[in-house]
Amino acid sequence: MLLDTWIPGFIPDLVKAGQVMLALGTGMAIGNMRESGFSKTLKLCLVVMLLGLCIAFFMSFKTLVLTLLALTFLSGGLVAGGVLNKQLILGTAIVCGLGLGSSVLPMSGQFLAGHVLILANLAGIGLLVWGSATLSNWAQHRQTALWPNIGIRIMGSWLLAISALMLALELAGMGSL
Repeated sequence: MLLDTWIPGFIPDLVKAGQVMLALGTGMAIGNMRESGFSKTLKLCLVVMLLGLCIAFFMSFKTLVLTLLALTFLSGGLVAGGVLNKQLILGTAIVCGLGLGSSVLPMSGQFLAGHVLILANLAGIGLLVWGSATLSNWAQHRQTALWPNIGIRIMGSWLLAISALMLALELAGMGSL
């Protein structure tokens, strides 16, 4: 990729995959909320992502990857199960926001050289969370047809299954870590 040619090893592929899966899962879990708490929870998640940047300095690569996969498993489970509990979704949004924010720092150690890319990565992840949350909320609460809700729950079950498989491989020592 162009990013890797400019700053080699900026964000490894396994972290990129974890970021995308977690952003989708977090957004779809937030989308489970009814309109009363949806926008507040979404905004809180996006703000907490900024706090996650501070956590990144204390995480090893392996811990980061396992955290991203475990949080994807959690958010995928909420979506697949159609969980509507406000407190559970709010807690998940906060924890997943911290995880997403912690995944945007470069693994190459070139923090100052990559500050624009860190902000771009954070903005891209935020847009993905916002887009998937908005689409999920629309499909689950603003449609009269049942099939959009079923589609969102199927996507959640795929995230659940993929993250479970990747976690099992990493924990068994058969992954790329």
